[in-house]
Parts: sequence; structure tokens; C-alpha cells
Amino acid sequence: MSGADAQTVRCESRDGKVTYANTACPDNSKAVRTLPAPGDPAPDDVRAARERLKQDKERVSQIDRARHAEEEQAARARAIRDKQQAERDRACRKLALQVTQTRDDLGRAAHNRRDALERRLQRLSEQHAADCGK
Repeated sequence: MSGADAQTVRCESRDGKVTYANTACPDNSKAVRTLPAPGDPAPDDVRAARERLKQDKERVSQIDRARHAEEEQAARARAIRDKQQAERDRACRKLALQVTQTRDDLGRAAHNRRDALERRLQRLSEQHAADCGK
């Protein structure tokens, strides 16, 4: 047999053991089937495989575009949250400074200005606690 004519034979022994051979079956086994030699795929199979490949590539491309869009949206949302947090932190620092300055002013204030400064300190302290959680 030449390499081009070689066929694979499925051999089974009496105890059910299966072997494959390119020549005669081993002793104590018999040929039950001859498998065709491998060859080129059918043109319809090639076309179908190319179409599946094309569809798979398009699907991967769609998934990549969707993932990229989600990542951009998440990045924009993070940027907005970061900006809002920075503005909140700045406002809280400003309120804390106003509380400190008002407290200092109250310590130096003349008797006739103390009531107004105490009210201002109370209001600023409450606003700072409400807005900044402190």
C-alpha cells in the first residue's frame, strides 16, 4: 500500500478492545470497519466554515465595541463622581474654616456682638455637620 492509498482500519478483539491500524489488524482481533483516507474538505464545508468564521469575527467585533462603550461610560461616571467629591471636599473645607474663624471671632468679640456670632457659629456648625458628616 502506498501512502496515498493508506486506509485506517478499526480492529476489535473478542474482549472488546478497540485498536486502529494502517495495516492488518493485530492477532486476536478482526477488522470491523475501514475508515476513509483523509482528504480535502468538501467545497460546501469550506464555504460554511468561512461563513462561520466571518460571523464569529463580526460577533467578537460587536462584543469589543460594546465593552469599549461600557468602559467609556464607566470612566465618564467616575470622572463626574470624582469632580462632585472634590467640590464637596472644597465646600467642607470652606465651612470648617468659617466655623474656626467664627469661633475665633467669638472669643475676641465685644459683649454686644456675641449673640450674633453665637448664632452664626451655631448655624455654620449645623451646616458643616449636615453637609460634611462631622
